[in-house]
Amino acid sequence: IKIYYIKKINKNFLNFSLFENLVNLDLSKSQFTTLSETFENISISLKFLSMSQVKYLNLAFLPMHKLKELVYIDLSDNLLDWSIFCRENKTERFFRNHPFLESVYLRNTSLIEIKCLGLNSLDAKYLLDLSNNLIEIIEKDLFSLNNCIYQLVLSKNFIKFIRPESFKYLSCLQYLTIDGNSLTGSIRL
Repeated sequence: IKIYYIKKINKNFLNFSLFENLVNLDLSKSQFTTLSETFENISISLKFLSMSQVKYLNLAFLPMHKLKELVYIDLSDNLLDWSIFCRENKTERFFRNHPFLESVYLRNTSLIEIKCLGLNSLDAKYLLDLSNNLIEIIEKDLFSLNNCIYQLVLSKNFIKFIRPESFKYLSCLQYLTIDGNSLTGSIRL
């Protein structure tokens, strides 16, 4: 099976060992009480993972270390507990060693700080959508180790100020979307 969609499932356990060559998995609008068993036997050939609007989503249970072929991930429209995840510094491991990752959707996930994501380990050119979050400040040199973002979406956050030269290391940046914020002053790109 190359494409496998599961929509609005209410089961606590899915046995992915039955689908060895799974490439596309859409678990959007599903309801889980736990994810640890769900992803125990996930296919390492998975390229597309969508888990938007999942009732319960704890990032610590996503086995990103197994998904080295991942190209697309969408965790949008979830209430993610970033504070615990960032405090335990798990984000560095979350996105590490994903050379093919091209699209990261984290819209409407209650994200407060971008630096918490640990995206510096991504090598490929990719789209990063952080719209509809709680981001207030774009720190200077935030992207200093990561120049591979070609499209950055920061729309509908609470950004009031972008520090000068915040984007100077983003040599691949082609599209920057920052509408719906309360920006004051000028922005130097």
